[in-house]
Amino acid sequence: MIGRNEPCHCGSGRKYKSCCMAADRARGNTPTPAAKRPIAKRPAKPATREQRHAKAMSAFESQQFPRAQAMYEALLEDYPNDFAAAFYLAQIHTANGQIDDALTMAGRAAALSPKTADIRRYNAHLLALAVRDDEAIDELNAVLALTPNDGAACVQLASIYERRHELDTARSMVERAEANQADIVEVALMKSTLLMREKKYEEASAQLEGLNVDHADPAVASAYFKQIGGIQDKLKNYDQAFEALGRSAAHIQRAPRFLQIDTQHHQRLTENLRSVDFADVCRKASARSCSDGLPRLAFIVGFPRSGTTLTGQILNAHSEVRVTPELATLRDVHIKLANDRGLEYDRIGDAISTLTGSEIVALRAFYWERIRVYCGEIDPHQMLIDKMPLNIMLAPLINVLFPDARIITVIRDPRDVCISNYMQNFKINHFSVNLLTWSMTTAYYAMVMSLWRHHRLQLTMPVFELSYEAMAGDFETQARAMIEFLELPWSDDVLSYHEKAREQFINTPSYEAVTRKVNTSAVARWKRYAQHIADENDTLGPLIEAFGYDATADAMMSM
Repeated sequence: MIGRNEPCHCGSGRKYKSCCMAADRARGNTPTPAAKRPIAKRPAKPATREQRHAKAMSAFESQQFPRAQAMYEALLEDYPNDFAAAFYLAQIHTANGQIDDALTMAGRAAALSPKTADIRRYNAHLLALAVRDDEAIDELNAVLALTPNDGAACVQLASIYERRHELDTARSMVERAEANQADIVEVALMKSTLLMREKKYEEASAQLEGLNVDHADPAVASAYFKQIGGIQDKLKNYDQAFEALGRSAAHIQRAPRFLQIDTQHHQRLTENLRSVDFADVCRKASARSCSDGLPRLAFIVGFPRSGTTLTGQILNAHSEVRVTPELATLRDVHIKLANDRGLEYDRIGDAISTLTGSEIVALRAFYWERIRVYCGEIDPHQMLIDKMPLNIMLAPLINVLFPDARIITVIRDPRDVCISNYMQNFKINHFSVNLLTWSMTTAYYAMVMSLWRHHRLQLTMPVFELSYEAMAGDFETQARAMIEFLELPWSDDVLSYHEKAREQFINTPSYEAVTRKVNTSAVARWKRYAQHIADENDTLGPLIEAFGYDATADAMMSM
């Protein structure tokens, strides 16, 4: 190619000129004008740490959690001492229901920034969720040592002490919270809770009168109306109670945490599990030997508020039994199986039905590893009972992995179960988002318990269906039947289970009820709300009949 300052090929001796351009174009060697030559780009400056945090925060605040998680994990890899990245990762893991991972990150953040009260308080919150109440108390006391006027920490401590049945200490923490100007609604809720423990329902109601929650945190406002509903129920003002429960839902749906939840997760999981026939894999599992020298194992399952906590406390009073608090152990196995197979968490049905022998061995070992993480070492001479109500959805997985185990399923009148769930102020998670309205609550119950009835016919492991009403009516007979089913020797200690329960921190809504002797006060509670729940009779009707309850009972009978 001829350059512009070179002699022209026409032989004129003149420099390259326009008269020769046509010839050069024909040869395909037209010179490139200097203005069109590519200019080398300077390499972009890497984003600063502050810029990376800003992008991660933007993803976090817009609920793009997978993206935010990847960004914070990359920050921690490059800056291992970045406590803020660890703190936000803890919140993302909490949103995903991964409490163990959340605790790891929150603990790391607290260790890296021990003087940041917000981080220490959040760590305490997670410790309480994990039923590590002594550690939670220590963490909150550390917060108060740093910031003595931290009213939020005082409210958290009051809540823990109330659940531990240390009511005087709880009251002192409420007084301290009030003096330090903690959130007025949260303080009022805690004061009313303590008054309800004393059965001072009128005074409990007065604590909440006149409060404006329109601009309160949505979760706090929702809890406020749930509390009003519970108090009005105790005062036998059932119309007002049901109306308050309905108002709670409108607030919780504004909560940022609610917006983070995949509300269809359990529906997809149920549909997937129902689409697979597990009969053959359960039969094959029952023929395998499972003699691996581990403790005997049983599971307590059922829809929440059916009586699973009561059942667990009864059995935990036996010297040869250890009942776990509600742990995500089987869910961890579920997630591992999905990850190993490259599946979404709600698409594991086929994976369960095609588990190989080596996979089963590995998943059994993983389950026990998780048990040790949550509970420490287990006495091999004790029977371990894993109590987690919604493990009822994973009954085929239990059967395949642990065909030598036993399942106790607690059954209660579906109407009472739904009423009780509807009244609870649950933390927002994949379970509780299905309980916002009465129609949602009944539909969710019907979905889960219909799945159980479908799977029940396919299971080969021993199953004991315990009726809550039968236990309330003839406690000792039902307790003896359970002990016999578990092949344990009888112990009179189970008859005084409520005394042992008073010594424990129980992180379920039944924490106070199980400290009293079993009674029939909660049987047929639904009749108080008969006129409000009639619209959902068609949803619950098939299960009411299937479980042997009277769908035509006189709703107006005296309570």
